[in-house]
Amino acid sequence: MEQKAKKTGRLKRSFTRFLGPERTRKLLCKSIIRGYRVPPLSLPINPGTVKSLLCIMPRTPVDTIHQIGTVLSLIALFKSAHTTLLCNSAVSSFVKNLQNVDIIEYDDEDSILFSHRFRELANEFNAQFDVCVMLEKAPDLPLLYLAGQTAAPVRAGYEIEGGYPFLNYRIKPSGNHVYAGDWNSAISTLFGTKPVRKIRWSVSKDTLEEVKTILKELSVPLTPPLIGVDLIYFVHTYGRSWSEALVKSMKASLHANLFIYSEMDPQPIDVPWYHQFGWPIVSDLSVPRIAALITMTNMMITGNTVLFAMTGLLEAPMIGLFEEKELNWNCPKMNHITGIAYHGEPDLNTIESIVKVVKTRVKA
Repeated sequence: MEQKAKKTGRLKRSFTRFLGPERTRKLLCKSIIRGYRVPPLSLPINPGTVKSLLCIMPRTPVDTIHQIGTVLSLIALFKSAHTTLLCNSAVSSFVKNLQNVDIIEYDDEDSILFSHRFRELANEFNAQFDVCVMLEKAPDLPLLYLAGQTAAPVRAGYEIEGGYPFLNYRIKPSGNHVYAGDWNSAISTLFGTKPVRKIRWSVSKDTLEEVKTILKELSVPLTPPLIGVDLIYFVHTYGRSWSEALVKSMKASLHANLFIYSEMDPQPIDVPWYHQFGWPIVSDLSVPRIAALITMTNMMITGNTVLFAMTGLLEAPMIGLFEEKELNWNCPKMNHITGIAYHGEPDLNTIESIVKVVKTRVKA
């Protein structure tokens, strides 16, 4: 039976390659219109009538983090609804902390049109939801087809991509949304609600203890002020020369316990260069452990948008370093956040600004 299903999937994929993307799209549109004639509801809808909600999450970590507030606002609005999140496995760890939701994961290879997993999801979602919200800004055809396959009376998304019959309500964020998080969460307004701003992303005691043990093993002092610097990101983005100048200035000017944070382990060939500064390297942590690390520090300094968004979600003090034209898009106006802009590339004045902010914010 499974072999037959795989063979059918291969035949369908071969057929869609023969048709090409545009004709495949038209074919899928016709199949949805022909098979699911569900009358749309007019907005705003009565929240009490919604019993099942599907949120198709973004594929990137940053957009997923920004959309957590949207998901929470929809859960609060549709109190009687059972909520399901469809997530790429690369971002599911960012939402597993949410309460009272079912999470369905898929891998990149699963989202290929007519893959075995894709067809399973299409059958599972068939006419099962009252509201489907596409939170991916630029969904591909498989995700759009899944949204259409739900036959939900309300299938909402952004105006950038998709259209009827896949989505029947679309919103185009206004030019007032200059911050990425506000742009992402604009879809909340379609339902007459606002994204949740105060998000308590809790960190378990066990995870905190695990991170404390890791820091002790790496000889990271736990006494404040404790400051994490995303140095490996800075080296990859701005080069060794500027990054080394930053380290030397911070070591000379600050009375603090400093460590290097990195999403991934540094390349073995680069480890001696980082070790020369005498800062421990904390790297390659799971999402819950990154969250715990952030809550334990007095300041994080980064230009990495994922770490920046996570730190913002936890309302922890941080400095974000961004190119001048990207500052407003990446840096919200919040008391615990300081954005530092540079033009073209950072220089010694940028370093002075970073050190000045750290001294002011954490009394280092």
